[in-house]
Amino acid sequence: MKKILSVICTALSVICFAQGIQFEDLTYAQAIEKARKENKIIFIDAYTSWCGPCKLMEKNVFPDEKLGVYFNKNFINVHYDMEKGEGRDIARKFSVFSYPSLLFLNAQGELIQKFVGYRDAEELQGIGEMINLPGQQQSLSEKYKNGDRSPEVLQNLFKLSFQTDRGLAKKIAGEYFQQWKGSQLSQDEILMILLGTETSGDPTYKIFTSKKEDITKMLSEKEYESFDMNYQLNKILDENTDAAKHQIDEAKFLAAAVKITSKAEAEDFLNHYRMNYYLSEKMYPEYATAAIKVYGDGASANAKDLARAAYIFSENIKNKEMLNSAVIWAEKAMQQDESAANAYNLAKLYLLTGKNDAAKMYADQAVYLAEQNHMDPTPAKELLKKIK
Repeated sequence: MKKILSVICTALSVICFAQGIQFEDLTYAQAIEKARKENKIIFIDAYTSWCGPCKLMEKNVFPDEKLGVYFNKNFINVHYDMEKGEGRDIARKFSVFSYPSLLFLNAQGELIQKFVGYRDAEELQGIGEMINLPGQQQSLSEKYKNGDRSPEVLQNLFKLSFQTDRGLAKKIAGEYFQQWKGSQLSQDEILMILLGTETSGDPTYKIFTSKKEDITKMLSEKEYESFDMNYQLNKILDENTDAAKHQIDEAKFLAAAVKITSKAEAEDFLNHYRMNYYLSEKMYPEYATAAIKVYGDGASANAKDLARAAYIFSENIKNKEMLNSAVIWAEKAMQQDESAANAYNLAKLYLLTGKNDAAKMYADQAVYLAEQNHMDPTPAKELLKKIK
């Protein structure tokens, strides 16, 4: 009897594994918890519904029997659409911009490695076996702290850190290009230079200028010149700032800045700096004054910047006149991007400025858009309760 059961179990196992990689229906938190309990690595297929290579991997790679046997045994396998639900949070957390992205996390939810682009079954099998070797489960941060300066570690850690720790990102970019031996910049390397350079005094600025031909294949000439101008103005700003007191000698800054740009552009740059500084210091009234100077009627700003500023106003500003400026920004953001977040933002600002009918209309729309996109509609529903 035991022998028969063993044969049945083995047969079922083969049938199961023959189906390829089995992606489990787990939330991100559940995947982390399961990885901890089973002491396994998490494999995330980060895809989008419109991504052609993602669909090819789903059709031709993930069903591979040998691959399934290995991955089902050694990993917690999950996949998320990066444009829906918590996939959006995962994309932000791990700086996922290209698809498919194949993420490997340790049981603490720290990124071990990220691979971008289509991989056939043999390649993915090799990646899985490499990741599963003893000592390979260290997070990128741990590898970096332990002295690993391989190009792959530096590139992936840069992508993780540039949004949360610009100082570390700048240092990593410098280390990467200090050892760079290439002749032509890849797209990822161009992004590393653009985002890892702050001033024209940084080591990466030399590559920015020497590899202009490569960079202008990705940027327009006008965009390149805009980056260059900002790097130069940042250097002048640094040279005329008392870091200990956070004070700028504005007269000296403007005197030097007008040698390379117009007075209007130099003043605009200074206003942006003030705005960002006040926000970092949580000096919200000062931030609001600077933001109004920067964004004005919102005509020349993008939806993302307007929505962010409007949200900060809705959370921290009580002055009704200032809030009216934020309403204009939120309206323009909604016109450019009809999302649940923008609808909620606009509804909240309408409520704060006493426009209850408009507040209700956009809160209802926020609920509808959230539900349509499989997002949490609770904040908008709670806002509706406050509208009389």
